[in-house]
Amino acid sequence: MATKEDDLADEFSKLSTKTQNEIKLGNGIDPTWLTAHSIKDGYSFWCQLTLKQLVDRQLSQTYFQELIFIIEKEQQIYDFHMRLHPKGQNGLTVDFLYKTAANKLGPDQGDVCISCDMNNPLSQSSLIKKNPTTCIWLDAQLRNKLIITPRRHIERLSQMSEEEMTQFWQDAQAILNEEGCNWETMILNHGKYRTHSHLHMKINIGQTQWIRCIGNNICDPEEIVCSKWSEEDENYYQLINTALLDDNYEVLKKHARFINSLRMAIKNKHSDETIVVYRGLSIDSKQMEEEYKIGSQFVWPTFTSTSRDKDVADGFGDYIFEIHAAGHD
Repeated sequence: MATKEDDLADEFSKLSTKTQNEIKLGNGIDPTWLTAHSIKDGYSFWCQLTLKQLVDRQLSQTYFQELIFIIEKEQQIYDFHMRLHPKGQNGLTVDFLYKTAANKLGPDQGDVCISCDMNNPLSQSSLIKKNPTTCIWLDAQLRNKLIITPRRHIERLSQMSEEEMTQFWQDAQAILNEEGCNWETMILNHGKYRTHSHLHMKINIGQTQWIRCIGNNICDPEEIVCSKWSEEDENYYQLINTALLDDNYEVLKKHARFINSLRMAIKNKHSDETIVVYRGLSIDSKQMEEEYKIGSQFVWPTFTSTSRDKDVADGFGDYIFEIHAAGHD
């Protein structure tokens, strides 16, 4: 007995009239590349050309628009996880996973799109390259990923013009060529599978290649996040520091991605050296006895100024805290 899934697979296997007509005109797309194969939670398409070959032969725009046409227009699937896998010289696979959409919440609807707001400190510290129709970014959490986004606010691949679609894939391949590295997967989430409304493609790169090709060149978290923030964004530093002091959850939530980037930068670029720093504090003796008892543990909920020079700290208060900080703390 044929099941609903079998019927759907049969429908996928039938090329659209539009696709068939284009193939007859010789657009370079093999019909078998547009045939769906059933996999867990969705369908997979197998292309015999690599991404680089699709780009070099100017077929990337046609191929990916055809796939999106089949998924969205013919099958009316709008919530999906789109995943590209390279198969060496044997081409690539394009998976569309959609069967768990009911469990997804979709993106947060914030007031400002961080991919559009170039004045945001996180955007400024993450941006690698601005092309005519796309931007290339470092991952906000400093993972082994490059991010590519369209410059105008687009939420789906199907919203791109032919020129934008062509340039999108060309720019993705170009940044890989420039950095001299391969990719493991490319991810484009649509609909409820998104965490951000602005379309973005995550290019995942292996750890070894990331360090060799990118990590030692353009991805110095201490330089692009810590130093940039402290040197150029003093007002932003004050904003976050005040929010930490006042426990202002709304401000902290709004800037959570940048705070996490700073935290990850410190974690990944810390020194293993054990140092002693000093903090001077003006406080009355009664409060000192109540809040800072000998042997107790406490946390200062702000960015805390210290000095390696005890005499300098002495000028900031009646009490001096001697802090021993190890790299693994």
